[in-house]
Amino acid sequence: TCALPISLLCLPTAGHARSAASSTAHAAAPLLELARDAPPGLDPTGWLVSEKYDGVRAHWDGQVLRSRSGRVLPAPARFLAGLPAHPLDGELWRGRGQFQSMAALALQARAPEDWPGVRYQVFDSPGLAGPFAQRLQALQDWHAQGPDGVWAPVPQQRLADAAALRQALERVVAEGGEGLVLHRADAPWQAGRSRSEEHTSELQSRLHLVCRLLLEKKK
Repeated sequence: TCALPISLLCLPTAGHARSAASSTAHAAAPLLELARDAPPGLDPTGWLVSEKYDGVRAHWDGQVLRSRSGRVLPAPARFLAGLPAHPLDGELWRGRGQFQSMAALALQARAPEDWPGVRYQVFDSPGLAGPFAQRLQALQDWHAQGPDGVWAPVPQQRLADAAALRQALERVVAEGGEGLVLHRADAPWQAGRSRSEEHTSELQSRLHLVCRLLLEKKK
């Protein structure tokens, strides 16, 4: 039996600056959380747990949707019209195993009329004050105030112990998912490196490497 591999999501050390010319094709890369390995056997008490989505990372500043590198993503106008006027961080997702098709849409030179099957799975609001649980509540409130369309807060749950965490991971993987993300419920949003988020990758080392390669492709 393999030990449960866990990765720690951290923040890049490069400074974050929003471009004054937000309509340009590139801007400074937004400050987003990345993954690194952490010890196995994590007790999930005090953490909120969600599925790790195999999509394209996207940052919405309230006006422009950008990739992790700062490139403006070719989102359809009707898609952007469905986003709130608040900063969001999440994954553009078409379903499990659909990373390549989502990446192809994100690499288009021009915005199409529609992004069929694309959902913006949002897991945080960068820069918002308060602990993660409070920021999650803000996301849920914003979502409730608008139409249930192109975006949604990522569902979160609390798990009792390491055994429950392993069972949840095994279930997600068996259903074709990549793994789980754990975020400290009491963690504030902060610039710089953080140990407040962790994601559990697949149980087998081979699929763990596949997951890491997918993360590299999204840079």
